[in-house]
Amino acid sequence: MKGLVPLDFVRATYWIGAIVDALAAVQLLTPVGTRVLGFAGLRAPGAAGQPAIVAAVLMLGWSTVLVWAHLRTRERRAVLAITLVVVLALAAGNLALGATGAMAWGALAPTLVIQAVLTALFATSFNIARKAALERKREGLREVVCV
Repeated sequence: MKGLVPLDFVRATYWIGAIVDALAAVQLLTPVGTRVLGFAGLRAPGAAGQPAIVAAVLMLGWSTVLVWAHLRTRERRAVLAITLVVVLALAAGNLALGATGAMAWGALAPTLVIQAVLTALFATSFNIARKAALERKREGLREVVCV
């Protein structure tokens, strides 16, 4: 897979991940969003809203990491793998919520679909970036370490 097209796919995946994380953060910080997710969020008095705030900050932070990683698509491909692990862990948690009856499958379905799409995107993109890095190495071009 030579050329720009595969790496453009990888760059797009970084951006899609960043946008999804940013949207999730906004959802965590709005009363409607937290109500949909079943969190106390900002509606709750005092410290009860803190988990939603902490989760939103982490989501925004990871959005920033994904945007940063897109600048050096091949060199920062590990970010794709790390993101994939996180998405799979969140999906496993959601599946456990559904399996135990703690949350209705209907409420979990949209999130599980998004997580399935993200899993496919990040796994495919990591493979493309890995192959591009190996090809670059075979051509004798030096790989730039995460700067």
